[in-house]
Amino acid sequence: MGLAGFFAFGRWPRGSGTVLVLLLVASAFAGSALAQAPANSAEKTAPHETPSRTEVAANPLANFTDIARKAGLTMQNVFGGVDTKKFIIETTGTGVAIFDYDNDGWPDIFLVNGSTLEGFPPGKAPTNHLYHNNHDGTFTDVTVEAGLAASGWGQGVCVGDYDNDGWEDLYVTYYGKNRLYHNDHGKFTEVGAAAGVVCYFAATTLKHAFRYDDSLDAFGVHGIGGILGALLTGVFFSKELTGVDATIGHQVFTQLKGVLTTVVYGFAVSYVILIAIDRTLGLRVTEEQEREGLDISLHGESIE
Repeated sequence: MGLAGFFAFGRWPRGSGTVLVLLLVASAFAGSALAQAPANSAEKTAPHETPSRTEVAANPLANFTDIARKAGLTMQNVFGGVDTKKFIIETTGTGVAIFDYDNDGWPDIFLVNGSTLEGFPPGKAPTNHLYHNNHDGTFTDVTVEAGLAASGWGQGVCVGDYDNDGWEDLYVTYYGKNRLYHNDHGKFTEVGAAAGVVCYFAATTLKHAFRYDDSLDAFGVHGIGGILGALLTGVFFSKELTGVDATIGHQVFTQLKGVLTTVVYGFAVSYVILIAIDRTLGLRVTEEQEREGLDISLHGESIE
């Protein structure tokens, strides 16, 4: 409560006058000591002061000059409207990756590009750009030659040698389908397309052919896509990464055995579970319940 509160609300027992005098004397000595402290003591204990704007302007720590056009970096970044941006997709912007794509010891630049809500005529849409370092402070646009001329609502990019072959690969994120590019000695190939085509086929053609009920397409996307991923693991495996001394054919066969084992096991267990449910609860409702609606017929809900 402090000294003031003590004076205002404290109860004064007998003999407290002496205590009060001592307190007042101690306070006076403390105030006098603080007042007589050396002026430079604050300078000794104060933290480092931030220089003023005038001092920073007079003594700049760095001076940057825009030399992008002189260096050959002439790509125009497109992402939504120029003057106004009405939707979130127009405001997120794009990413950049600085990496040595051709292993010549010099950093190259990959720039992600976007699009607009209005779109562009065929063949006129902006693309990503890869600039090769010419070792003299300039860059050359090698996007088409490298196989990276893709368009869309590009977002970010990350670099990593996912197959450990010594050549850094690219993963570019989009509003829509992301793209994984495999670097083959400076030439990039999109390898994520195969999984997309196969999953689309499974979620449409196979679904109608076998007439199974899968509204979320879990089997087509996760089941078939997972099988393809397991098999491609054998194709892109690396002896240096896994420590397995085997050929690609042998590793693919190993992956295939694992896939078949998983499929057989999953089918057998699922069949047993389905039989148990069918004999206890039943797998399907009646046509009358389906027409009436499950919320009403089974869960007791009503329409008022």
